[in-house]
Amino acid sequence: MKKNKQDNFFIKLKNNIYNIKTFSEYVKDGIGKAILYAFILSLIIGGIQGISMGFRAKNSIEKNISEFNNPKYDFTIKDGILNMKNSPIKINENNGVFYLDSKKELKDSESLKDIYVHENMYVLFLKNGIKIGQGANLNKQVSYNDLFSGTIDNKTVINDMKYLAIIIVPVLIIFTIIQYFISFLLNCLLVTAFSIIIGMIMGLRIKSKALYSLSIYAATLPSILLLPFSIIRPNVYFDNAFIAGATIYVIFILRYIKKDLLDNIKRI
Repeated sequence: MKKNKQDNFFIKLKNNIYNIKTFSEYVKDGIGKAILYAFILSLIIGGIQGISMGFRAKNSIEKNISEFNNPKYDFTIKDGILNMKNSPIKINENNGVFYLDSKKELKDSESLKDIYVHENMYVLFLKNGIKIGQGANLNKQVSYNDLFSGTIDNKTVINDMKYLAIIIVPVLIIFTIIQYFISFLLNCLLVTAFSIIIGMIMGLRIKSKALYSLSIYAATLPSILLLPFSIIRPNVYFDNAFIAGATIYVIFILRYIKKDLLDNIKRI
């Protein structure tokens, strides 16, 4: 089947979802156009994911700004020492815990294990520094003097968070697009490796570059199907499902190519 030379990205997108007859023709366009297709697809899918993540982060920041405006959370860090009107304060959010205590020092953090040991992530703001980690492991600790000099209070933090709320959405969109594009290309390499083995089993000799292009186009459908799940569960990686879906689709395409070749031979 000959493709229309005017096929643009959206026509390719539609055909790559259901029309396996067009794959062999698109592969002939070369690996460069396949990677360009992957980039445009990443702009769309990565952009949607980035928008979702960005607005979630923005809403969380705005919520924190509202909380820091509460006199209950008034604090100052001066000369490397944390002072609070109310201490201690524990805030649970998104499987993590933020604990503020102006009476405990970094050396006393072991006595606070019961507060964070069962959490996925924790941040301890103590009298003379911060400890950050996951589970029972204390991954990082740093004193306030090593982080900054001068004085920090609620107003300083609120102003910084307001600025962060402004830039977080575009920053996350750009970051997610780049991350998705790189992950897409790397996962398609794995799909290509499986496709080479499958092609050999089926008795097909196809160049690795052509199979890589084929894998990129075949990854369209699993990318779209996995999009809602990646939005609902942004912290879960769906690479295995992506690779499995694209590989299965490649098998159907290779079966069609083999059948088409055999039919052509019979006509001779």
